[in-house]
Amino acid sequence: ISVVDPLWTIPFMLLLLVPLFLRRENPKRIRWALAACSYACMYMLLTFYHKYTVHSHFDRVLKANGISYHTLKTTPTMFNNILWSGIAVSHDSLYFGEYSLLQGDPSVEWIAYPIGRELIENHPNQRIMKALQWFGQGAYLATPYNDGIDFFTAKWGRSDFTQTEPHKAFVFHWRIEPCPDGWCANQIMPEWKKDDFNRAFGTLWNRILDKPKVDSRMQ
Repeated sequence: ISVVDPLWTIPFMLLLLVPLFLRRENPKRIRWALAACSYACMYMLLTFYHKYTVHSHFDRVLKANGISYHTLKTTPTMFNNILWSGIAVSHDSLYFGEYSLLQGDPSVEWIAYPIGRELIENHPNQRIMKALQWFGQGAYLATPYNDGIDFFTAKWGRSDFTQTEPHKAFVFHWRIEPCPDGWCANQIMPEWKKDDFNRAFGTLWNRILDKPKVDSRMQ
């Protein structure tokens, strides 16, 4: 289930709020509480079914495309349980793909990113690298930046499905660069405005409904 899923949270909370307005001796309070728990459990069971369905589909498509990997991560995208992100991890690359349960075409477009293991494994400050690798849970990549590197934690998949360039496809990343005391790791966050949020939600909604708008593709 997504970190934020309104279809789970809002009905569950509304059902739990009803008993607060009923007298303690009213037997309907128990019924409303049971209804809330039943809804939460049924929805979670549905997410398990979605997980199994999508994970199996990603696995079939990867094998059909001849993509070798040792780990496959599947997670729902933000605010829903319909559009899922798949991350296939090989020794030197990450493959990202999205699949909506509403799309008619079963194909998945996989975008490959080099992990940049040499940048990570040969970095002078392995304490920072180990911490970021732990946080990335096996889904991370690094690119050179001036005298340092940009480290992308990609375990949530791509934030912008229309982009392939790492700095545009992944919203948050860490910049590890020299500083007076050695090496500094600073989180780089986008300076989004209202139009940026509207565009992001529009892109998410279109992709859920199988209306992708691809602005660029990896060369």
